[in-house]
Amino acid sequence: MDKHFWTKFGFFGGHAGLDFINTIDDVEKTRALSGIPDWATVLDWALAAKILSCEEAKLLARQDDDAAAQGELAKLHRFRESAWCVLSSVAAKQTPDEEETAALSREIRWAIAQSFLDLNEGSFRWSVREAEFGLKLVRARLALAVSDLISLQDLQRLKECGRCTGLFLDHGRGRGRRWCRMNTCGNRTKTERFRAGPTKNS
Repeated sequence: MDKHFWTKFGFFGGHAGLDFINTIDDVEKTRALSGIPDWATVLDWALAAKILSCEEAKLLARQDDDAAAQGELAKLHRFRESAWCVLSSVAAKQTPDEEETAALSREIRWAIAQSFLDLNEGSFRWSVREAEFGLKLVRARLALAVSDLISLQDLQRLKECGRCTGLFLDHGRGRGRRWCRMNTCGNRTKTERFRAGPTKNS
């Protein structure tokens, strides 16, 4: 697996919250291979996704408490999977699991409770600073991003890739997008169909 997979494929979710949920490098619908498997990669991804500034990423990288970083990484992974479980159900027009919804709610309420309102470009948003959160900063900002995501009217455009577990906001017309990215899941599916040959109904 390319440690920096996002530099090759980019961000495709259409929202920072979805880009976080999509930090999985699987081909199929297993979610078994994390794209952010260690703390250093979390910081690299958060910087590329503009969750952290360069200065904040450097500050967090200098904190050498490995046990705390591993604990925070585990919490970040659990939060990601709760968010995916809930939003995958939303994309499928199904009722989300109650326990996963409650877990998602706890993370969002935790982040908001320690945030402040920031007026930016004519609108208010919850914000957090590095000084108050330390290693928890990434998770706090991502929880706020997911909170913003689930409040969008655009959520009715939420879709899940037909091949992997990638979630994205589809703004296309008609049938719209079927794949997270055409250059990965779309091309793989087309190649497999080509190799399989024509079907009886074609």
